Amino acid sequence: MARGLTENRTRNTLLVVVVFGLCSFFYLLGLWRRSGSGGGDRIQTWVNEQTKCVQLSNLNFETHHSASDLPNGTSSSETKAFQPCDEQYTDYTPCEEQKRAMTFPRDNMIYRERHCPPEKEKLHCLIPAPKGYVAPFPWPKSRDFVSYANVPHKSLTVEKAIQNWVHYEGNVFRYKKMTVCITPLPEVNSVSEVAGGQLEPFPKRLNAVPPRIALGSVPGFSVQSYEEDNKLWQKHVMAYKKTNNLLGTGRYRNIMDMNAGLGSFAAALESPKLWVMNIVPTIADTSTLGVIYERGLIGMYHDWCEGFSTYPRTYDLIHANAIFALYENKCKFEDILLEMDRILRPEGAVIIHDKVGFLVKVEKIAKAMSWDTRLADHEGGPHVPEKILFVVKKYWTITDKSN
Repeated sequence: MARGLTENRTRNTLLVVVVFGLCSFFYLLGLWRRSGSGGGDRIQTWVNEQTKCVQLSNLNFETHHSASDLPNGTSSSETKAFQPCDEQYTDYTPCEEQKRAMTFPRDNMIYRERHCPPEKEKLHCLIPAPKGYVAPFPWPKSRDFVSYANVPHKSLTVEKAIQNWVHYEGNVFRYKKMTVCITPLPEVNSVSEVAGGQLEPFPKRLNAVPPRIALGSVPGFSVQSYEEDNKLWQKHVMAYKKTNNLLGTGRYRNIMDMNAGLGSFAAALESPKLWVMNIVPTIADTSTLGVIYERGLIGMYHDWCEGFSTYPRTYDLIHANAIFALYENKCKFEDILLEMDRILRPEGAVIIHDKVGFLVKVEKIAKAMSWDTRLADHEGGPHVPEKILFVVKKYWTITDKSN
């Protein structure tokens, strides 16, 4: 019996030693990892890279041309599902609505200006695509041909018959080819005569330091921070492409960046297969539109509490970086998302990059709009407070009233 007690004490002592040894090992490993000398960060990054896209595997970015009615969608207990607007709103453009514009004075062409509807007149429904809508032709065919189903109006062929701009042929509109024209720049004798500073030829100027940055005339930005911003967005875009591998392939021709900053997202995407409309919000802390122009990009100012001046279904992809953080307490997230839905074509995609608290609210509204959504970690890992919401707008058109 004494022998048995001795063996038990020996086993207990050995167990204590093993547990103590393991605790010490993991404690020292933690200190080593926190010191920056270990490979823990690399391991964690590798694991994230392998797992972060698993939850996105069923998000379909491909085009499907079969028509269907708007699905009921799944709305949360806090958000009621949005319904389609009436058929008369297929071409609705909020701030340039023709009937409303005609109620304003004609003096000084006031009725031709933007007149956005007040809160009580805003539509809280989804702008429908016309029956039979199909994805636009790929570039460059889309330059010359448009499906009649997408724009079922022959009036332009009558009103512009004399100019011979557009013809209706079969089930498409064919547009007359335009003549290339380059506006000459004024002759100068020295760099001092060039406003702002000398610019590099395109596309080199996309990533060259813009004169405004080099001269320090943009508050909060230096040459170093400009170059860091470029590198950061190259990293972001690479991460986006791992989830949406159609980005940069020509699938998305017309792209909108709702909060463009220095234009680095557009520069990272640069391709002859696409173009980006860079928006600088009017409430942004710093005006960076001049930098965007100096990079050879296009852009404009806009207040996202209002409708954007474009026809419905203009864009194939919308990128929204920190938009909801910027417009918190400025206007309803619902209004911003409904406008995004209006200008996005069926089966178009959205990438929303923001803090997770905002994205949780946004995703609830997005699901009520019958968007397919998937929330993913930032490429920096799950502990980064920013997340990415990937969206695909479902294909649907005006309900066939005969059914």
